[in-house]
Amino acid sequence: MNRFKAFWGFWFILIGIGLGLNTLSRSGWAEEPINQEINEEELLETPLAIPEISLPGTSWRLILWGTSNQLKQPLSRTEITANFTQNKITGSGSCNQYNTSYREDNNRLTVSPPASTRKACSLDIIQQEAAYLRALERAESYAITSQQELRISFKTDEGLGVMIFAPQAIPAL
Repeated sequence: MNRFKAFWGFWFILIGIGLGLNTLSRSGWAEEPINQEINEEELLETPLAIPEISLPGTSWRLILWGTSNQLKQPLSRTEITANFTQNKITGSGSCNQYNTSYREDNNRLTVSPPASTRKACSLDIIQQEAAYLRALERAESYAITSQQELRISFKTDEGLGVMIFAPQAIPAL
């Protein structure tokens, strides 16, 4: 009889864990797409850019990104950052630190292939980081908007995507 109770007790615990994980994924632990469409023509236009702000000396945190079909937030337990110095970008890709060089010319942006550390993280975070670094390398243009956002347009296999960053304090060196 004790083995029977232990068997069912074990299954009830597993079911409880499964329900708990399902609740966590619905409460913000999983990447939640935002059903907001992006007009590709609007992405190509520079949205009310502030000309006197340049990229060097700025630091940003990614808040939204995606393609013309859908914007999404980064995974809630991660932070993606981009810190611009003269011709260099450094930051966190979600799990690992990265760095790369860039060139800007009249809001056109060219980013070299990024190098990053190789820390082990969960698969979903590694996939997000790889997608972010690929998008960064495919950057085409940028604008700093009147809402104090950095918008980087990048090429995708389907057309055009956008990364939207909010300003953050410049990290200490």
